[in-house]
Amino acid sequence: MFNFNFDNNEIIITLKILIKNKLSFIGLIITSSFILLSLIVTIFGHSILPYNPIKSNLSEALLPPSWDHPFGTDDLGRDVLSRIIAAAPLDLQIALIVVIPSTIIGTILGAISGYFGGKLDEFVMRITDIFLAFPGLILALAVAATLGPSITNTMIALMSVWWPYYTRLARGEALSIKENQYIEASRAAGLKEISIITRHVLPNLLVPIVVYATFDLGRIILAATVLSYIGLGAQPPTPEWGRMVSETQGHLFNRWWLPLAPAATILLVVLGFNLLGDGLRDAYDPKLRQLYLAKKEVEEVTQKIPVKEVKGKVLTITGLRLIFKTPGGIIKALDGVNLWLNKNEVLGIVGESGAGKSVLGLSVLGLVPRPPGKYVGGSIKFQDKEILSLTEKELTNIRGTKVSIIFQDPSTALNPVLTVGDQVAEAIKVRLEREGLKRPSKDIIKKETIKILNEVKLPAPEMIMKMYPHELSGGMKQRIMLSIALATRPVLLIADEPTTALDVTTQAQILQLIIDMMRKRGMSILYITHDFSIIAEIADRVVVMYAGQVVESGPVRSIFKNPLHPYTQGLLNSIPSLTKIKKEITPLIGFPPSPINPPSGCRFHPRCPYAMTKCSKIIPELNEIEKEHWVACHLYFKEGDSIE
Repeated sequence: MFNFNFDNNEIIITLKILIKNKLSFIGLIITSSFILLSLIVTIFGHSILPYNPIKSNLSEALLPPSWDHPFGTDDLGRDVLSRIIAAAPLDLQIALIVVIPSTIIGTILGAISGYFGGKLDEFVMRITDIFLAFPGLILALAVAATLGPSITNTMIALMSVWWPYYTRLARGEALSIKENQYIEASRAAGLKEISIITRHVLPNLLVPIVVYATFDLGRIILAATVLSYIGLGAQPPTPEWGRMVSETQGHLFNRWWLPLAPAATILLVVLGFNLLGDGLRDAYDPKLRQLYLAKKEVEEVTQKIPVKEVKGKVLTITGLRLIFKTPGGIIKALDGVNLWLNKNEVLGIVGESGAGKSVLGLSVLGLVPRPPGKYVGGSIKFQDKEILSLTEKELTNIRGTKVSIIFQDPSTALNPVLTVGDQVAEAIKVRLEREGLKRPSKDIIKKETIKILNEVKLPAPEMIMKMYPHELSGGMKQRIMLSIALATRPVLLIADEPTTALDVTTQAQILQLIIDMMRKRGMSILYITHDFSIIAEIADRVVVMYAGQVVESGPVRSIFKNPLHPYTQGLLNSIPSLTKIKKEITPLIGFPPSPINPPSGCRFHPRCPYAMTKCSKIIPELNEIEKEHWVACHLYFKEGDSIE
């Protein structure tokens, strides 16, 4: 998906990206110069040119290049440079007059066709297919020849064959856009279809249309010069680049500069629009956009945490700091995270959305894209191997066979065009090959696939392995995801909210299955969730995260019995109780802070009911208040500290 916005800040960012990309900057310079030159000639006319581009002067015919005539003169003694400059407004005019109506007509037809579908879509697409069945330039030649040679007929010919390209493009985008939930929400809100198209569909079509139109400006200039070259476009004595090449082609071998000058101009302008189109495409692609944005310096460590080397653990994370470079600034996704995970242990990571839980899990697997992500401090050690210093090949050897992950939504995590059996078998094949079995047979892989499907308690595994993801329920798909993760026999399983999309009954079954498999396989589990009730059920220890930092960690019983940090207390107080009927539910006030501009001092202080003066000034350190129970809060200060 593209990201598009017309506000001033976005335009400035886009210009900066275009300038930073050398090729797109060259395209921007060429096209800007061409457009500016065309405007100047249009406003002031031929009077600003060195010579009259139309008037003949036979006494100066076919002069070679000189200071007076940099590109020489043609057969009629006209200055070639003056004629090239004079032709610029005409070719720009042709391009704009063809592109603008073609874009409007094609986009509207495509948006309506894709959005409504049915017979209307069928009719519009068949008409479009008829036009697209012929090469565009050949069809334009036929139309122009039928109408007769002139500039106006050239524009009509090009317009008549150019709109279908925009119809096809807009229709494809509209088909994708109409599946988004905000379209359904607009329908549910009672918006009329025409309002949905104009307010939601068309604005989301702008970026691909604008990018495509930028390329087309160059293509249409080239097509117009071709029509003029063969005599169907501009007629003498009107200066036009294609016509100039045609008129001087007889001098290609004895006065090569005459056809070369207008031909090189065509090449330069068309190339400029292509380079600019490439730059705009990259500038509005969110992933590529972030590659060029590195504007701010990264701040130093903000949370002082006692970093201890913990040996013999399955996983040890110390002082981990991760940032993302975005158009709005630097996002501090993880800021000094410390935790460890023992063998045969379930460690729960809990916190609100945006706390950094999921990106922490991806970091363990080395799946955070760099750029835009960048680790600026800390360490991740899996079985005493430093993850952050491993190559991609070394990380690949760890993924799957040593560390596996279950994602939140199995519907998007499973490939819709492969059977679930093929996807489980793929993981099994990787494991068998890494265990030294080269080219394992299909029978061995099938046997292992059925075995693992049985282990995750899927009925009729031989039948299910032939099915596609859309044929299974949510719970069955999550069992498939679990079987893929377990098929490689990992030491560490990362579960990123694997039961969020499931109903309560299915959720309980999946949780029990995960625990059973952990005990059977002797795995460790890093369980990521926002639900404290799940943590209470399956975890041994818990880490509470807020705005990219660890605010409290300890054994689950200790945390539930005696929550120390006000944020942890708030999370627990917002959970309904089945045993305490009269318990008052107290929701957390406010919202998590911006990861780009977090509050000074303790990041929770704007929402904290116990906030003191020092909370907004000094970042609290993690202190061990009870055995293995750590908290970062000024309410629990060491002896000798003072609270202002």
